[in-house]
Amino acid sequence: MSREIEDRLRAAFEARTQQVTTASLRPAAPTDDRDGPRSGGGGGPRRHRWVAPLLAAAAVVAVVVGVTAAVRVSADGKHDRPAVTPTPPTSAPTPAPRSVTPTTPSPSTSSTTNSAPAAGATPSDTGRPATKQISFLGVTLAVPTTWVAAAESNRSVPQWCVQASASAGRCELEVMVVTAAQAADNGFRPDKQEVIGDGNACGSAGAASDSVRTVDAGNAVVGGQSAEYRTYTGSCFPGTWEQWVVPTGPAVIFTRQQADPATEAAARDAVQNAVLPGPRSALRLTDVGILREVDPQPEYTAHIELDRVTVLEQGGISNTNPATYPYELPADLQISAVTGDGTPLTVQQLAQLAHGQTVNGVHPPLTTLRAQVETDGYQVIGLLLMPL
Repeated sequence: MSREIEDRLRAAFEARTQQVTTASLRPAAPTDDRDGPRSGGGGGPRRHRWVAPLLAAAAVVAVVVGVTAAVRVSADGKHDRPAVTPTPPTSAPTPAPRSVTPTTPSPSTSSTTNSAPAAGATPSDTGRPATKQISFLGVTLAVPTTWVAAAESNRSVPQWCVQASASAGRCELEVMVVTAAQAADNGFRPDKQEVIGDGNACGSAGAASDSVRTVDAGNAVVGGQSAEYRTYTGSCFPGTWEQWVVPTGPAVIFTRQQADPATEAAARDAVQNAVLPGPRSALRLTDVGILREVDPQPEYTAHIELDRVTVLEQGGISNTNPATYPYELPADLQISAVTGDGTPLTVQQLAQLAHGQTVNGVHPPLTTLRAQVETDGYQVIGLLLMPL
């Protein structure tokens, strides 16, 4: 499917999700960690099978791999797993200075000293340097004492720039916090270099737009929460972009553009040990994958199992994890798809499609379609089906 068609379909989909209001939503179920995977069959009620040891798994990931467990994406979209976590570039061109506008009140700060290095950090001969805590947008980071933070102007969603000093001309980290409402209004795509907005960092057409590539894709742990880790290259920006996205609400996006490699350890340490705003939602604000199961349920009309994938900027998908993730679809959900008459599908029609029937110009099997699930953090508010 061409980028133009996909953008038009996404625009229609996002317009439909914006029509969802607080009054139209049923009361949210209690938080029960629905982002846990389901792998293989087994008995027991479906509504509770994702309560599997996700927290224990996250802790193991944090200990074993530090910040990330990434896979290398080759030019043909195939993956091989590196022996070590990807390292940053050894050299970095100096980007043009950016205009950063402080706001009132200034971020709160407090000083502290780390007695032991965190995973991925490189201590000096005399131990780790002193750090301080800076807080903004509900996020608290432990950073070197010279680092400062200020709000950036003219952003659709509030974003802050963390710099190595007040006179620095670039951000070591850019931090954005996205509510469920802002995600629905602006679009939220953790697999894209530009997570918020149309997602096309170098434009929607032409050679520049096609130049953006996903280099690394993997999982991370940020502030004790599951996160997505990506790196990108492209012709419209220098070097490599590094990005961490915590996809549950309120979502938190950490972006590290081609900054000084000398500050890489401090930046990664700050991200890994960040204190995130809460309370956290039970579901991701956006999830993308292939539907492996559509099971009618009396309460929500349909239960689905999503085989999560990574959508690559250069086209195609990566799927290295066989686990599936459960979602419940409300009875009145309208499903966006490239239908014969332009009207959305119903949940009942989705069940027919899952059973091998062609519905309004949409052909089975489900494995030929990419599903994008949108939630308000607690229940599904949108589902988009696109050809792979």
